[in-house]
Amino acid sequence: MRIIHLSDIHVGKGVGDRYEDRFAAIVDWILSKKHLHGTTSVILTGDVVNSGYKREYQRAKIQVDRLRAGGMRVFPCPGNHDYGSGGVFENRQCIYRFKEYIADNVHLTYPYCDPNTTYPIVLLDSMLAEMQTSHPWGAQGELGAAQLKTLEDILYHLDSTGKRAIVALHHHPFFYNDLLSLRDDQAFKDIIKRKGSSGASRVKCVLFGHEHVEKRLVDKEVAYGIDVIFASGATTEPHPDYENKLVVPVVDLQYNEITNFSIS
Repeated sequence: MRIIHLSDIHVGKGVGDRYEDRFAAIVDWILSKKHLHGTTSVILTGDVVNSGYKREYQRAKIQVDRLRAGGMRVFPCPGNHDYGSGGVFENRQCIYRFKEYIADNVHLTYPYCDPNTTYPIVLLDSMLAEMQTSHPWGAQGELGAAQLKTLEDILYHLDSTGKRAIVALHHHPFFYNDLLSLRDDQAFKDIIKRKGSSGASRVKCVLFGHEHVEKRLVDKEVAYGIDVIFASGATTEPHPDYENKLVVPVVDLQYNEITNFSIS
């Protein structure tokens, strides 16, 4: 099983339409290079738009709809910028906008589990509890006890059927900047670290974004017994290691490899 992992697209950021245009170029590549990436699954780990405005969502939806019309399955989870201006001023109207324009399902609830892939995909909303409480200014996230309990229940059920999960969320659970962190990171990590009935981890892969720095966390993979733990960079930002071109990461869970494809 392969997955394209996109994150921190930020449609609406800055002057002009360059982030939207870069998103369109990435979608062009995905739709025209299926023989290279070899997948129909795209996971979006948040910050699809920059400030949660309706006009940003309308523009981002054009590209997400193109992916779906081209035969791709899109699995989105929201980030802090999807839910409010600057990623710090939350607006509850944005929750509905994300579900309507990006998820294409206004009734979607998180955690969401899609069992119809080799490794079931579990999507989390790392802003769910953050939106329900009043915290000091910052771009932190919080899953909340209820969502964590449901995640545990999902992983327990999948393990009982002999399946390991892909878990995706926006906030980086191993990044400890006080203004950007996942507040309940330890509770989340306690859950994903638990072994299943076979003695192996119940989780095959963990994907996230938020920090805008691409990195495979090999030391955490060893410590947690998880095959792939991967932080995507900001997909619409040129990658300095690839001649400042845009990069599309493809996660191959058969061989536990990550391949970056650069596009012009």
